[in-house]
Amino acid sequence: MLQLSARAKLLGPLISQVGNFDLSTFPGRLTFQKTVYLLQAFGFYIGYRFTWYLYGPYSPELTRDGFDLAPVITGLPLVAFSSVESERRFREFLIFLDPIKADSKRLELVASLHFLRRVHPEWTNERIRRTLKEKQPYFDDLLIDEAEARVLASGLAN
Repeated sequence: MLQLSARAKLLGPLISQVGNFDLSTFPGRLTFQKTVYLLQAFGFYIGYRFTWYLYGPYSPELTRDGFDLAPVITGLPLVAFSSVESERRFREFLIFLDPIKADSKRLELVASLHFLRRVHPEWTNERIRRTLKEKQPYFDDLLIDEAEARVLASGLAN
């Protein structure tokens, strides 16, 4: 039996409850990375460090843990939150994620936008937009506007 890392043991029940765990395709792996990135941005810090990569924020440690979790994900217990506040915040995260959780490109954009705003607070919105469009030309102004509105409405921009 595979021994899970401490981070994977924390992550497994959370990601299982999110319900979009599938590492069998590239979009599934992209969705996993961005979902966990946003989960941490919502205050559920599990210990994954993310760097800027080809498709936005990426964590090699998370990739390893994801593949370790894959064979056991369906047998994991439900999340046992330590406080009512944590449970409430997780519900907020699920509501935030629901409209985009099956869309790897929108997840990529929201996570990338948040990452750039957090790592480069001195950058203007125009510079962030330019960086996003240079990295992924399929991010048009309408999608970026939608992502900005989602990040601002969630309180993640602060």
